[in-house]
Amino acid sequence: MTPFRFGVNALRAASRAEWLDNARRVEDLGYAVLAVPDHLAERLAPLPALVSAASVTTRLRLATTVLNNDFRHPVLLAREAATWSSRSMPASRPRSGRVPAATPWPFSPSYGRRHATREPAGE
Repeated sequence: MTPFRFGVNALRAASRAEWLDNARRVEDLGYAVLAVPDHLAERLAPLPALVSAASVTTRLRLATTVLNNDFRHPVLLAREAATWSSRSMPASRPRSGRVPAATPWPFSPSYGRRHATREPAGE
């Protein structure tokens, strides 16, 4: 049976130093996962925040709870994720969740909400 793991969903930090201290604290307290969501609010950008957390932790799994389709083209996101996992940490540490946007305003039809589930990666 797989052990039950606990994680922390971090939304914000006042400074880089505070963010890195928080990441260290999450790991020191024994949590298995540090996650950051992707929303337009006073929150951290998830990928840079997680790469920074990777630089000061060793075993913590790093994850996005949401990556918003309307903000990220799938091919560019794949490139970022590949760079993140190959340069920053072992392949077992990064985790990602990707969901359609739940935003009330329209976005570009080139890769916005209407095409998020139809557009193949690579086009």
